[in-house]
Amino acid sequence: MTTTISTPSAAVLQQLTTFQSRKLEAKPGAKATTDISITAAGDQPVNLPLTAQTFSAPTGFTFDESVPFVTSAYYHGAGGQSNLPARIIADGKVLVVWGPIQLNVPGKGALLVYTLSLVADPTAQRGTYLDGTATLGLHGGTTFAGTIDPT
Repeated sequence: MTTTISTPSAAVLQQLTTFQSRKLEAKPGAKATTDISITAAGDQPVNLPLTAQTFSAPTGFTFDESVPFVTSAYYHGAGGQSNLPARIIADGKVLVVWGPIQLNVPGKGALLVYTLSLVADPTAQRGTYLDGTATLGLHGGTTFAGTIDPT
């Protein structure tokens, strides 16, 4: 059996809007989660098979190695929840998921949400860091924030 991995066209990826839909906040050394959401412009159907999706943790955070998957869920229509295998690299700073991005197609909803599990560095300095990134294929998706020691 042969698996074909496609390279999504830039035009399709540029139809997508990616944003942080739940804050990432943790005290030093604590675990926390954040949500990164994806929608398609004008409810256009999107069906991208096996697309590389790369997430870089904000300063002061690494991805939780005890959670080697990303939970994905579709909302606003049909769909469901599943766990996609993930690979954590670069000393925990980068998480890579290979999976489909399907929006507004039969059986899938209009909003795809990834729940990412992270850990705040025990020696992290208090503050909000705006340098987390989510990249879909070769298209820069968005930046996302993480706060150490929220009040």
